[in-house]
Amino acid sequence: MMTLAVYKTLMKVYATCQLFDKACALYYDLKADGIQPDKIMYGCLVKFAVKCGQSELVAELSEKVQGDTQNYSWLIRSAGQAGNVCHALELLQKLKSMNSDGPPQSTVYNSVLDACLSNGAMNEAEELLQEMREHHLMTLVTYNTLMKGLCFNGQLAKARALLDEMRMSGLTPDCASFNCLISAAVSNSNFADAWDIFEEMERQGLSPDHYTLSIIMKSARKSKRPSDANRAMDLLDRSEVDMGSDEVLLNTVVDACIYRKDHRRLRKILDSLQTSTLAPSVQSYGLLIKAHSCIKRPDKCWKLWNEMLARHLRPNDVTLSCMMDSLVCDGKVEQAAQLLEQWQEQLQPNTVVYSTLIKGFASQGNAEKAVQMYREVKKRGLHMNQVAFTALIDAHVRAEKMEQAEDLLKQMQADGIEPNTITYSALVKGYSRTGKLDRALKTFDDMLSRGLEADTVIFNTLLDGAIRASRFELCDQVLAEMAKHEVHESNFTLSIIIKMWGKRKCLDAAFKVAREKTKTSLQRLDSQICTCLISACLHNHAQERALEALHEMKSWPNCDGPDASTYNMLLGGLLRCGWAREAAAVATEALHVRFSLNHEVLAQLFKSLQKAGLQRELLSLDQLLRLGS
Repeated sequence: MMTLAVYKTLMKVYATCQLFDKACALYYDLKADGIQPDKIMYGCLVKFAVKCGQSELVAELSEKVQGDTQNYSWLIRSAGQAGNVCHALELLQKLKSMNSDGPPQSTVYNSVLDACLSNGAMNEAEELLQEMREHHLMTLVTYNTLMKGLCFNGQLAKARALLDEMRMSGLTPDCASFNCLISAAVSNSNFADAWDIFEEMERQGLSPDHYTLSIIMKSARKSKRPSDANRAMDLLDRSEVDMGSDEVLLNTVVDACIYRKDHRRLRKILDSLQTSTLAPSVQSYGLLIKAHSCIKRPDKCWKLWNEMLARHLRPNDVTLSCMMDSLVCDGKVEQAAQLLEQWQEQLQPNTVVYSTLIKGFASQGNAEKAVQMYREVKKRGLHMNQVAFTALIDAHVRAEKMEQAEDLLKQMQADGIEPNTITYSALVKGYSRTGKLDRALKTFDDMLSRGLEADTVIFNTLLDGAIRASRFELCDQVLAEMAKHEVHESNFTLSIIIKMWGKRKCLDAAFKVAREKTKTSLQRLDSQICTCLISACLHNHAQERALEALHEMKSWPNCDGPDASTYNMLLGGLLRCGWAREAAAVATEALHVRFSLNHEVLAQLFKSLQKAGLQRELLSLDQLLRLGS
């Protein structure tokens, strides 16, 4: 039988590992062994029971810890957790009656105040605050507790006014004070207030800590304004906080980067973790696998998965889904199916896991396999969800089986699952690509009639379809609707618009779009826009203008500039027109900046140079290629 000393040591170990449930379970083992805990151990047990929400154990231990102020604070906190404000106030009165030397410490009052505020007992909180002011018990913790309560009850302005009251009382607001206010503003999507509070925090000379950054990064995820997201990311770049030192912050930052498709920052953060000692949780492993998948690192995904298993951590359905999704994104759908087969008996996969496979087979245009997964969902008694149905519809769209896709939409609605914008986007894409633009427009109108908001993707699909069919009046109509709905233009949208003006033989309009966006857009423009502009010039037999554009776009602000695809596009166009000398100059420039040129284009260039007798250019290019290899 173990002694009390051994039980104390074991309890300390559990507490250090934050295994409070196991620490509490030791109490029943003590009772079974007939061992009586001492006063200190009773106090620790109450503390652990409150931390893990074991209210019944707190009630059983309450009589054992009477008279100790610290223990009373924990009992009061437990009453607050249970929503029993009256009991919290009774405990305060009981403690006051026991202390003849004066009122209890401010820590006890703060616990009661928190119990009142977290349960909306504002009148009781006001009375308590009056008493605390009379006894000069207002501390920084008191103000922060009051601030948290006011924010919880939606009174941000009143909570913020406490900052001045704190200063007038001789107290200096700390990071916790400002974090509370910023969190409330972000939670209510009041991003202007959040940044205003943050600026006040910086004026006071406080640097953002882990919690500040974690809260601010939520604005990058929640805000619909690119300026808020960009500002949050800029703050992240300036911060000296180690991402690998705090798991919550890491997860928030990684999630925001994934959501914004900010692969540059995502790559930088993931690379910084190579020297970190962070031991991720199962949840974090799932997010990190997803992150590496986003930047096309399938080997890293497998490494994380195997590392998790080596640590004897059991994956959950979310982690499994992330690993399967990484395989699907790498084109290894069958391997993802094998992984599911390996784990399905241990994890009991849900619909989301099967949705991943349905999406995988859909991406390959394999409607038959996607339907097979659909049958498996039904066989296991699972219910299809919005994502699974949408993926299944997309599989049939990719296979150009529009009739079956429509039948699935009807089945989806019959099952009580409402299609979303992505569902309708898939159908619009199918009709647009098969040349049934009028049907695509009807589907779009059906979506709007259901109260769904049109997004960038569906407008891009309609616009691209209209351009393919050379229905330029419809293009103008789509662009007008896009402006009417205040839908943000993505890089892909701009590429489509430039392509449209090229087909309409309006190069000036194409250049105007590109130039204006490089100067006014808050988002960084990608190289695809440069490639599309070169393509528009070549489509209009304006080779000279294409060469001028190449020179101009390298100086555009807020733009990645031309890439290898841009140079390959221009080279191909110049060679088709017999401009071998100019093509050689472009190829030389591309090789100097170490862009990879298409082998077929290079072979054609060498033939053209040889045919034109341009030996100097031929030898120069040959030398450059040899040096590069």
